[in-house]
Amino acid sequence: NLPIFSKRLDSVVSLSLKGGVVRNLGDFLSTFSHVETLKLKEFGIRGKELLDAIARVTELKTLSIQHTSLRPLPPDELQFKVLPRLQELDLDHCTIHPALSVSGMTELQVLKVNNSGLFHLPEGLNDLPLRSRLQVLDLHGSRYLEGTVVLSGMPELRVLDLSDTKTSPVFGGPGSEAGPLPLEVLRLASIPLRDAPSLMAMPALRELDLSHTLIKQLPAGLGAEGGPSRLEILKLSGNPLSSVPTLE
Repeated sequence: NLPIFSKRLDSVVSLSLKGGVVRNLGDFLSTFSHVETLKLKEFGIRGKELLDAIARVTELKTLSIQHTSLRPLPPDELQFKVLPRLQELDLDHCTIHPALSVSGMTELQVLKVNNSGLFHLPEGLNDLPLRSRLQVLDLHGSRYLEGTVVLSGMPELRVLDLSDTKTSPVFGGPGSEAGPLPLEVLRLASIPLRDAPSLMAMPALRELDLSHTLIKQLPAGLGAEGGPSRLEILKLSGNPLSSVPTLE
């Protein structure tokens, strides 16, 4: 086990831990309460106990947890409101059941929840001001995840990755009336869209993945004036496209 230090190590701004290297995680993290980035991997303690320990890092802005069971005691949901200053939350290959809440996380800009056991979108995802601040929403690989992701009211969103989920993205309606979407990366692979989203409101798009989405026609705005002018990556494999575009 690592020692419990008698004084703070104020020069440390980023801390990474793996497995059960610390017997009392809360006391250990108290020594590093000033760090801004914390990365944890393969921890076996319960979600609430882990969050109580993490809450001692009072200046935390970036939190990454990998390959860890975050199951709270039922019927509770996993809540991160104990970290109100958090700007980036990355949960990769974590067991999250029954639900995840991001309510009260008003500073959050990056939310990544990949390859989780979630069935529903995180509670509070549609709350303001969270929606108005969010720049990255990455939920890919959560194959049981269901829900509708509406892009209206998300003026800062640059990256949206819903690949390999059962979610339904909504691009039209109020969002289109509010002007162009700032999206630069849009990944919707393996979602049965059938109808490709229009790209006319996405002039900044650089990467588009619509592979295995069952679309038969190319997206409106592709290669057209008013559509993306800086598109670099385009993935369309696995679709029954019925027409091939021609260049004029």
